[in-house]
Amino acid sequence: PITKWSTAVYFTVAGKPNVIASGTVLNWTTFADVNVQYELWVRQGDTGRVSVWTNFVSTATADLSTYGLTSGTYRIWIRAVTESSVFSRWSSAIDVVV
Repeated sequence: PITKWSTAVYFTVAGKPNVIASGTVLNWTTFADVNVQYELWVRQGDTGRVSVWTNFVSTATADLSTYGLTSGTYRIWIRAVTESSVFSRWSSAIDVVV
């Protein structure tokens, strides 16, 4: 017999960005999809405070000095997001001093 569809499930595809830091500037590998954007997850090391930038960046670079972060050490993860809301895995964490 035919049954009803299951509830929709979001899932992850593809690999993950590889991130390199040079001072406060982050660069990461891109994905082939031209409509991909990147989400940054930032945790302040001293306080453990977490921030996620949900206004995605469309380039594979970010200068953290323009994000209004206070001085300190931050642990950062990045993932790709397609326009149809398919997410890559999070990058490995990278520590950056601002």
